[in-house]
Parts: sequence; C-alpha cells; structure tokens
Amino acid sequence: MRGGKIKTSLPRCGLTLLLLVVGLVVLLAGVPAKAAQVTLAWDRNTESNIAGYRIYYGNGSRAYNWFIDVGNVLTHTVSGLTDGSTYYFAAKAYDTSNVESAYSAEVSYRACTYSISPTAASIGQKGTSGTLQVTTQAGCSWTASSGASWFTITSGYQGTGNGTVAYAVTSNTSASPRTVASTIARKLFTVTQAGTGSAYTITASAGAGGTISPSGSVSIARGGSQSFIITANTGYQISSVMVDGVSLGAVSSHTFANVTANHTISVSFKIITSTTNTSARRVTLGATYSTDVKSGGAKYYHDGSDWVGRSSTGAVRAATRWDISGIDPSWNIVSVEVRFYAETKTGSTGALSINRYGSSHGQDNPQTDSGTLVYSKSAGSAYASLPEPSSGSWTNWVNLGSTAVSDIAWCRDNGKTTWSVGLKASSTVESSTTVRHVDFSEDNEANDAELRITYM
Repeated sequence: MRGGKIKTSLPRCGLTLLLLVVGLVVLLAGVPAKAAQVTLAWDRNTESNIAGYRIYYGNGSRAYNWFIDVGNVLTHTVSGLTDGSTYYFAAKAYDTSNVESAYSAEVSYRACTYSISPTAASIGQKGTSGTLQVTTQAGCSWTASSGASWFTITSGYQGTGNGTVAYAVTSNTSASPRTVASTIARKLFTVTQAGTGSAYTITASAGAGGTISPSGSVSIARGGSQSFIITANTGYQISSVMVDGVSLGAVSSHTFANVTANHTISVSFKIITSTTNTSARRVTLGATYSTDVKSGGAKYYHDGSDWVGRSSTGAVRAATRWDISGIDPSWNIVSVEVRFYAETKTGSTGALSINRYGSSHGQDNPQTDSGTLVYSKSAGSAYASLPEPSSGSWTNWVNLGSTAVSDIAWCRDNGKTTWSVGLKASSTVESSTTVRHVDFSEDNEANDAELRITYM
C-alpha cells in the first residue's frame, strides 16, 4: 500500500534527480523470533538515467548509521532490527554516474513485537467471560477488535506496553459449533464455542468418606477432555471408581478424552481396617529426644515462689518428642497413650501435667509454656495429668484423649515428621514445694518416654 507522492527537486550540476516518495511506506511484515523487520516501498523516478536507490536508516532523525544499496527496485525489506527500538528511514536515488539525489522525506518505525496468551480458547455452549495477556515492549501501542458479534471485547480495547484484554462470549443457540478469529495486538485469538447439539455432560458423584473434584454436572464441548481427582478422607480408602457403570478399580484419578457422549463417574469409599482382622493394632514409639534442662545447661527447681536455676537440682519440666514419620496415612488412629521413666526423684510427690507445646528444636524453656508451634496444633493446654513416678520406674500408660488423636493425625496429614509434648508440675505442687527433683533422663537421652498409638 502506498501513500501520496512527495516531490523533492534537487539540482546537481545541471542534473535534477526527482525522487518520488510514497512516504517510504512501512509494510508490516512477519517478525522473526529475535529481530524485527520492515518493508519500505517508493515510486520510480521519471529520469531515464536512474541506476538505483539507497536506503539510509538509523536510530535518530536524519542521523543515519547504515545504508543499503538496493539496486533499481521499488521495494526492500530491512531486517535484523532490534525489538523495541525506533528507526528512521530515508531514500536517495542515484544515476548511472553514481550521483545521488538529496534525501527523501523521512519515515520512522518502532520495532515492536507482540505476543498474546492464550492464543485460543474452547468455550462451552452456555458462553463465558475471560481474559488474555498482551506482551510487548514499553511504548509499543496495540488495539483489540472482535471478529464476531457474539464475541465482545469488554475492556482493553487498546493499550501501550503490556496489558490485559477482557472478553465475553454469549450463549450459542445454534446446534452447530462456531469459531471466530479476533485481532488482538496484531495477533489472532481464536475462540471455538460448542453448539446446543455438541455439548455433553459428565455427572460426577462421591459416596461418604471422600470427594471427587470437580463434582456434579460438568459440561464438556465435543472433542474436549476433563480430568477428575478422587481423594479419600482420613480413615478411609478408595473402594471403587465406576465409569458408565464399569468398575475401574480403586484409582485416584480418571480423564475423559475426546468426549462425544454423556458420561457418569461415581466413587465409593470404605473404612480402613486391618489386612488380617478387624481388631485394633498398636505401635510403640521410643522418644527421639528428651530433656529436662534448658538449652543453656542449667537445671531448674521451684523455691516456693518462682523457678530459679541451680546446677545441681532440676524441676519437673521436660520436653519430649517422637518421630511420627512412620505413621502410615492409611491408619485410622483410635488412641494415643504415653508413659515416662524417672531415673531419680527427690522431694514430695505431686501431679504432672502433660501439655501441648513444642519448639522447633525440641527444647522448651522449662520456665514457660511458650514455644513455636511445630508438633501440635494448639500450645499451652493440657492433654492429661499423671502422678510422678518413683525413682527407677515407669509411669502407667496415660491416655491423652481425642485431642491428641486429632493432633497426631493433623501433623501426619500436614507433613510434620515429629510430635512433642511437655511435662510440668501442677500449680499446687509448684506453690508448696521448696526443692523437688525428678530426672527423666540424662540430658538429650531418648530412652525415657514411649508413645503408644492404637489404630485400625
């Protein structure tokens, strides 16, 4: 395409070269992956001795860095331009004596590249709305236009640099699918929409004990695909997945591909039980770390009013943790019990409180119930209490209740590999005992506490 002619008459030693310029029309051409290009065109001079033309160009107006002798032609493509840069172009004619005319009128071109994401969309019969992203260099302008009345640009009709275009697709009342290609930032965005006779429904359902996603009635365009993910709840496992009445077994996902008909998918779950019988089973875990001292090494005792440090005495304050990475996700945990071993004991007997708290390194400050919440869901509250053991003996097993069951299951399901509890003396003992000491372990030993988990 050429614009109006601009005549520039420039005398040179009696010879006048007339360069007929069509604004050096910039014809937008294909853009390589890493370089832009423009096509320039002009009208031929009327002189009979014109031998050819030279194209001059650069990054500044009338400041040309390069030229190309294109010969006696009327169009030329300049390639290798840097994306995002502005270039200025002018032409000169030269005769058989290699005498040049003056420059033509100047044209400029910004070497912009454009991309859109996504480049296509498959829409159901009922229609929808969506967005796509335009990517280009800063300062590069673009527009967005619809190719059909049922495809509407709702925002982002034009922009400069990167931007977002929003669109809406109306319902297709025809039995046939339809397709439209719209121009977005000089790129084609293709939308294919299903018709009333080409949309199919997949009905997904799940029984008690788990979920299927997505669920309910899912509309799929003809030839489309849809994946379903099946998840069992804690204490349950997948029993059977039925597709169109045919069992696929205990699979955890299924994909319908190239859909050309309606389908159903249903899932059933079952409670996890022993592979040999339905009775409960138990596992006992030895502690991986225990301490009744603060990390600084000073043991603590209660002097009747406050906890104070003394190297030769210790207080009934301890942190114990267990490795729970071996607890299988399929276990339906029924109960959690704990017992402790006392190596030595002095002072009066009192009750111990088993508390829910733990720090990231497993050593809670014996003076506080605080600590980073790592091993249980709620710090500071007690699971249970038990009498202090005699020297050189184990306590009885103490059931920590449903809260501990929930905590263990939560830690396992959320990727925690350790779980901990803390021990402290009851408030009444703390306020009435002058010096009392129970040694649950030599520092950092792991043989003074056991965790017993019963599961189905």
